[in-house]
Amino acid sequence: MTGNNTHPATAARSAHPIMFWVLASMALAIFAPCVLLPIWIEGEHLRAYERSLTAAVTNLEAESAQCQAQAQALLADPLVNERMVRRELNQRPAGEQIIRWGPDELAAVRVHLPDQPLDNPPPADDLLTNRMAAVARWLPNWPWRELFAESPQRPILLMMAGGLLLSAFLLYGK
Repeated sequence: MTGNNTHPATAARSAHPIMFWVLASMALAIFAPCVLLPIWIEGEHLRAYERSLTAAVTNLEAESAQCQAQAQALLADPLVNERMVRRELNQRPAGEQIIRWGPDELAAVRVHLPDQPLDNPPPADDLLTNRMAAVARWLPNWPWRELFAESPQRPILLMMAGGLLLSAFLLYGK
C-alpha cells in the first residue's frame, strides 16, 4: 500500500519542474516581444532617418561638386564668363538680335525625360528587413505593433508576463 501512496507524490514532484518551466517559458514568450518590438520599431525609424541623411549628404555633395566645377569654369573658360555676364549683368553685344519664341514653338522643342534617372539604381533592401519579412510569412496576420508596442496592451501583457513568472516561482520554485 505504501508503494501506491508514494507514487502520486513522486509524480507530483516530477511535475513541479515541468510546470515551472512551462510557466516561465510562457512568461518569456509574452515578455520578449513586448521588449524587442519597440526596439525594432525604433531601429526602423533610425534606418529611415539614416537613409534620409544619406540622401541629403549625396545631394549636398553633388551641389558642392557643381559649385566647384562652376568656379573652375569661371576661372578658366571665357565662354562661361561671357554667359555669366549675359545672364547676371544682362549685357548683350551690339550686333546680337533677340528672338522670341511662342509657346507652341517651345512645346515642339521640349524633350520629355523619364521621371527617374537611369543611372541611379533603387536602394538595396536591408538584410535585416528581408529576414523579418521571411519571419513575418510564418506568423499569423495580427496587429503585432499595436499588440506588443502600444499602450494599453503592452503594459497589460508585461504585467501578465510578470504574473506568470511570479506564479511559477511561488507555486513551483523550491
